[in-house]
Amino acid sequence: MALELTPLDEATLSPGVLRAVGSATPAPLREMAARGLAPLAPPELLLALYQLAAPWSEADRVAEMARASLDKMPEKLIAGALSSATEPRVIDFVVRRRQGAELARAALLNRTSADETVAWLASVLDGAELELIARNEERLLRHPPIIAALYLNRKTPLSLSVRAVELAVRNGIAVEGIPEFEAVRDSLMNLEATVSSGDDAAFEAALGPAAEAEPALDAGELAAEGAENEGEEPPLHPEEQKRAVPIAKLSMIAKIRLATLGDSFARGILIRDSNRVIQMAAIHSPRVNDQEVVRYAQHRGLSEDVIRYITQQRHFVRLYAVKIGLVNNPKCPIGAAIGLLAHLQARDLRNVGRSKSVPATLARAARELQQKRQQQ
Repeated sequence: MALELTPLDEATLSPGVLRAVGSATPAPLREMAARGLAPLAPPELLLALYQLAAPWSEADRVAEMARASLDKMPEKLIAGALSSATEPRVIDFVVRRRQGAELARAALLNRTSADETVAWLASVLDGAELELIARNEERLLRHPPIIAALYLNRKTPLSLSVRAVELAVRNGIAVEGIPEFEAVRDSLMNLEATVSSGDDAAFEAALGPAAEAEPALDAGELAAEGAENEGEEPPLHPEEQKRAVPIAKLSMIAKIRLATLGDSFARGILIRDSNRVIQMAAIHSPRVNDQEVVRYAQHRGLSEDVIRYITQQRHFVRLYAVKIGLVNNPKCPIGAAIGLLAHLQARDLRNVGRSKSVPATLARAARELQQKRQQQ
């Protein structure tokens, strides 16, 4: 949850800041402060700019001037001011607007920075700054969302993410936001999560691209795409086979995290893993896209748990191609499949009624529904 950015209480402002931006300050002086020209030390200038530039004054001309001044301030000057800043809202506003490693480091080293600010930084940073976050165990235990942010940040090395989660496990803390957290915890407790520097490299190689460039397809195109290999998994290309081998050798905790953060290829491998936890981590991934769901719904080799989960997700079942795939998939729970019949077009309903690969109960229900429609 983000830190709430609200106006500073004028009673807490120093005389100099109050003269520059207080509610009783004349407009010309407020404009001078908004331009960064008020005779204030850098930490007080940040307070003044925050009071003028923060979100509650989006449409204000003075606010626009203050934001422009903040954007133009030298990074070293802001970093120095952040190091001694004592107002968490100001720190949060500045580091989100002026993103950069130097500013992030200044905020992370400042004890007055809000936990919410650190959690956000943990979700966007990389490199040494992530290590700096992970070293502050007191803050991690106080605010577990920071651990979740580290785990879900694709730039966080596997070993560092495991270390952060292990800290929570040792202290009996359940971290919300980490898919299949109980399985991750059990893996750590059973000593299945030993991670070496080589594992870091293997995990990074298995992640795939951060952004997958897949064109959005409409329902008809999705149906056509899935129908070509209905219920089957196309063979892997040689290059894909090379990539699949190291994925299979990853530790359980690495597979769970990869299933959550990896690309569609990695998920396609892991959703067929023999371990149910890894399968469910793949289908729970927030990165799962429409094309994948269509393939999964039609794939008769996936576990019943995965297929059942798909039937329970309205944002998955909204796709017509998913409805068809589920109805024709023998792994689909019979109650869910019968419920989906009402959404099928006449041709597809007729095909289900004639199909020998679906349960007899489902085929009979399809024929009965088809007859009912014809009588109307």
